[in-house]
Amino acid sequence: MSIRDPRPGGAGAAVGFLIVMELGSGILQGWFAPLFTAIGQQYGVSAASLNWVNAAYFLATVLVVPLLSKLGDIFGHKRLLLIATVVVAAASFLVAFAPTYGVFLAARAIQAPLAVFLPLEFAIVHQRDPRNAGRSIGRLVGALTLGAAVGGLLAGSVLDLLGSLTATLLLPALFMTACVAGVALFVRETAVRRRDRVDLLGAALLGAGLVAFLGGVSNLSAWPAPVATGAIAAGVVLLALWVLSARRSDHPLIDLRMLASGGIGLPVVIAFLYGAQVFGAQAPTSLFVQGDPAASGYGFAATATTTGLVMSLWAVAAFLGATLSDRVARAVGGPRAVAAGGLVSVVGFVLMINAPFGLALFTGWLLFSGFGNGLVIGALPSIVVARAEPDSVGIASGLYNTARTGAGAVAGALFALLMSALATPGRDGAPVSTLASFHAVWWICALLCAAFAVLALFIRPAPAREPAAAGDAAAAGAPAGPRAGRRRPAHPPEPWARPSRRTTPRGPTTPRRRGPPDPVGPNPPRSARRPRSIPTRSAHPHPPRSFPTHPTPPRGPPMNSTDTAPAAGTEAGQADREPLARAVTDAVRASREDLLRLSRTIHELAEVSWEERRSAEAVAGVLEAGGFEVTRGAYGVETALEAVYGTGEMTVVICSEYDALPQIGHGCGHNIIASAGVGAALALRSVADAAGLRVKLLGTPAEEHGGGKVDLLNAGAWEDATFSLMMHGKPDGDVGALSTSMTAVERFEVVYTGREAHAAGAPSEAINAGAAASLSLMNLAVLRQHLPADSNTNAFISDGGAATNVIAGRAVVQAEVRAVELETWRSLKQRVLACFEGAAIATGCSWEHRQTEHPYAPVDTHEGLGRAWDANMERVGRPVDTTPVSGGGSTDMGNVSLVVPTVHGMVAVRGSEAVMHHPSFTADALTPEADETIVDGAAVIALTALDAALDPALRAELLEAQAAREPGSTRVQLQA
Repeated sequence: MSIRDPRPGGAGAAVGFLIVMELGSGILQGWFAPLFTAIGQQYGVSAASLNWVNAAYFLATVLVVPLLSKLGDIFGHKRLLLIATVVVAAASFLVAFAPTYGVFLAARAIQAPLAVFLPLEFAIVHQRDPRNAGRSIGRLVGALTLGAAVGGLLAGSVLDLLGSLTATLLLPALFMTACVAGVALFVRETAVRRRDRVDLLGAALLGAGLVAFLGGVSNLSAWPAPVATGAIAAGVVLLALWVLSARRSDHPLIDLRMLASGGIGLPVVIAFLYGAQVFGAQAPTSLFVQGDPAASGYGFAATATTTGLVMSLWAVAAFLGATLSDRVARAVGGPRAVAAGGLVSVVGFVLMINAPFGLALFTGWLLFSGFGNGLVIGALPSIVVARAEPDSVGIASGLYNTARTGAGAVAGALFALLMSALATPGRDGAPVSTLASFHAVWWICALLCAAFAVLALFIRPAPAREPAAAGDAAAAGAPAGPRAGRRRPAHPPEPWARPSRRTTPRGPTTPRRRGPPDPVGPNPPRSARRPRSIPTRSAHPHPPRSFPTHPTPPRGPPMNSTDTAPAAGTEAGQADREPLARAVTDAVRASREDLLRLSRTIHELAEVSWEERRSAEAVAGVLEAGGFEVTRGAYGVETALEAVYGTGEMTVVICSEYDALPQIGHGCGHNIIASAGVGAALALRSVADAAGLRVKLLGTPAEEHGGGKVDLLNAGAWEDATFSLMMHGKPDGDVGALSTSMTAVERFEVVYTGREAHAAGAPSEAINAGAAASLSLMNLAVLRQHLPADSNTNAFISDGGAATNVIAGRAVVQAEVRAVELETWRSLKQRVLACFEGAAIATGCSWEHRQTEHPYAPVDTHEGLGRAWDANMERVGRPVDTTPVSGGGSTDMGNVSLVVPTVHGMVAVRGSEAVMHHPSFTADALTPEADETIVDGAAVIALTALDAALDPALRAELLEAQAAREPGSTRVQLQA
């Protein structure tokens, strides 16, 4: 659930503080660039060893960032941000006062939580104010980038001004200490928690492996050969064990399995090569600029201030490249933008090595490299995100960042080894770096840039997940502008436009008569219907039909252009339905693989009522990736969610259920329901503005047991609804929305209280509660033959005693009552309770009963929406049987239908002969036929919502009903 500060200006104050904090974080990350020479002088270490100043930090971030990010999701983002800030502040003091170089490097590693500030802040601003989260995140990233550029310049100036390295390093420590108080005072904790586990074994293996391997590599010339090679070998073994552990773990610290799927493997490899050269070259370049050519044969004898200015100009050039990367990517495509950035960086490094020197000229060549790196850093993350699965964008981003920082650690260690190998003895016998060592580092960086520039050309196009935005038209080679797409060739019929394999005979539709208003809600109830029988299926397939082909519709913003956007609710809008309908069906087709993947995920999780945490998160991830504003834990219900897009005057509320049955799994096919609802929402996003729609998807938990929709109704989830839609899978045979009925149901518990006694020694002293329970079931059995049509009752003894030699003094019966009509249902409950009371009287027990779940109302299908639904079933190739079908299951969607115009449509899994709520349907819910049910169901929901928006009469009727509704009238409790 999104958290908003109740105090005026609270959210803005918190975001403002986080921006200041991220500016300081960037300054600290750029603080060391001009200080390498002073660090080397203070601790008496060579230029080669100074590569570890950054390598130690990057090495630790590989572990710290994914670990603390996950802990933030579990325990709270503010809490982890506060802990991280305390650790960074303490480590910064240790950096300033480190007595030895070894302690200094350890302190640098302990500063690694600095890198997790940004991910934690992203989560905080998103949950505080989802509507403005994008703007806040952009400001945070901008503050970090600006801070990195300013940090180098300030650090050099401060060092020259104070003349003390300790005093210079103390300033960031003081700033971070102030940030501790700021986080505690200004930042409020997030409310949503993820139930997850931390891969501590993986963290230990990865950390130990990296330390052993990189320590051995960088000290080949310093340690005894057996020690160095042994460390390298141990590191390789530990890293191999980590890979095996990560591949087998359900909760890996870094999900390596993603590298082999979804097309992100190559972009992550490019990120590794990029990180190696950009982070690996930082320390050598800074040292080179400060080198004294008279004493060492290289450098410009620059002061710390000048060095800071040079490195800051590099950061500014990188910022400029990142800013322009989007335009470049739109012009030539993202992969070519990365390749261009790599080639520009190659030119910069080659000129740094070979062109005539002079500080100004050298700085110019360095800017070439910075600009090229900026192009890469701006374009590459978008490539990674576009190729990640919608529910795994965060994991893919984590892999990308880990690859970059991990490469920085590896490059730092290897460059330290290389520069040590090329060093020459100084006057005091200590190794002194040579010009050749700096050239070698830059040549390697140039080769790395050339390598990832070539690899970028082999990146495959991103899979189509939804209609492309207008801005992507040029990059895709499609015509742009309002008339884009009108000359495209016709495509084959829609995949759902196909003859049904098996249908039932079609019969006449029974007129619906309405009675007097029901006291439970503003909508009138169903009229009394004549008894219905379940139709038999036809043995003959429906004759094949032919479907016209249509040109591919314009995609994205052209739907909102003046050429195609209808005036919703007008005759012109109705005439222009077809372009929008084709856009909807195209959008469903584009999201097909995402929907099927979501269905399999939910089916595999099989989380029962009120426990659907991971299922809800999977749904939320797909919708967030599709551009929806998602609130987790919506309306105070932990496993509910709300996803909203658009600002139209009509609000369609689409329901997605995802709870499973205990021990059976998805024997009711809620994986189908959830995925079809998501598909409909994503499809309507492409036409929402043109149709005047606001699209709202509710993830509704606990339909099987508990009544999640009832809790959401009472919390006001449908107060803004104009109408509400959902679909439900079923075994073979498509039926009309207006010809299907669902029953009202109430579940309750009856407790009999008697008196225990020994079954053989003193039976006359007992009052047998178990006998009362048994007799009540016999009473119900006698009652069943007299029940009205379409009514039903069922019960079982859940507690009838604990031992055969003790007459039970307490017994419990679980019961339910069902009927199609509300008045029949209420009357039947009284007759059922009389059966329980009679058993109590006969046995001498006392008894009581209590409701165990919210009662469900029958579904009152809105006639206009129902007719549109049935017509759209025909459109997607599913002719419906309109023979009235009575009885059957119950759903909390019935309670919604009492207060909001509703359709709860059924879409069959073709060929399924399974029984609902049985393992046979659990299996059928994951078949290719079930996949088609998802796609067809998504299309029917979306097309029906589109009809409601564009049909003038239906739109007017629905909006008038909404306007006439009293505030709070949807918060209705059904009384039995």
